[in-house]
Amino acid sequence: MRENLKQVEKATGMKPKELEGIYELPIWAEYLWNGFLRLNLRRPFQIVSTMETAKQVYSPISYSELYAFNKLQIVPFNTQEIQIIEEMDTLYVSIINKN
Repeated sequence: MRENLKQVEKATGMKPKELEGIYELPIWAEYLWNGFLRLNLRRPFQIVSTMETAKQVYSPISYSELYAFNKLQIVPFNTQEIQIIEEMDTLYVSIINKN
């Protein structure tokens, strides 16, 4: 669907409202995003409940999980790349736990 919307934008010169606020990663960052997504699949969470509601509260990816994941990589992430993934994780947790 995104590709169709991009084609509409290209053909009409107008950005469809569905594409507003959507950002594309630079090509050089895609492997970092893919690594983050793989780690995110194993993210721990807790169920926090009150008398009225229950919700999932997500924890940051642990250092031990990040370390083990990195050891299994054919080409491990360097220190700066790990810091970028940690920043992605911090942002993700802050957004997902707001809801």
